[in-house]
Amino acid sequence: MGWKTSIIIASQRPDPRIVSEGVHDQRFADEVVAALPGEYSLVGPSTFEEGAYPSNGHLYVGAYSGAIIIGHMDLADSCFQGSVPPVLRVIDSVLPNATVLALQLHSVVNLYGYALFENDKLIRCRAGSADDGVFFDLGDSLPEERPLFAKAIINHEGEQVWPEEFDGVVEEMDHSSMGEEFVFEISRRFLGERFDEFDHDQLEMSEYQSKRKTLWQRLLGQ
Repeated sequence: MGWKTSIIIASQRPDPRIVSEGVHDQRFADEVVAALPGEYSLVGPSTFEEGAYPSNGHLYVGAYSGAIIIGHMDLADSCFQGSVPPVLRVIDSVLPNATVLALQLHSVVNLYGYALFENDKLIRCRAGSADDGVFFDLGDSLPEERPLFAKAIINHEGEQVWPEEFDGVVEEMDHSSMGEEFVFEISRRFLGERFDEFDHDQLEMSEYQSKRKTLWQRLLGQ
């Protein structure tokens, strides 16, 4: 199954895990949205199922005790520039001294990415796709990555690949084919379970839309 996501998770807890029973705080969510750039209006309640990949251009925020989740394409993408993005200053203003993890997946092009920030510093960033190769590989590998890297070999072409057996045939998986596995394993640190095993409907979030209409909305009179 192919997965898609574009989220930022932040936690100031010593154990950063956000369990699926986390209680969503609407007032805290509104505070987070007010601190973000732009103006948004509340659409209504939602869940992680929609907020994990906000393909409608909307903003999704989950606010819990000592933790937040932000689902937004542009904000998550800004975390994969090889530096500390402005959105981290916003997060620090509403959730001081939080550890922040950004995750991206798009199965159509085998895009994957994960970026970890601590104390306003980029600790680890790795991202790539089938077409572009590995375009970020910064910082030391995380504990969740090491068992996966240990399974890799260098093939006859000098490429790092992961041998996998399918119906008795061994195939060489490249970095982009393995990208989901890396994201899933690292997501455990904040979700308590792998992203693909997490109960997406259980975790509540709020959906917001920009008050500034897009060109298409104006043309359609929406």
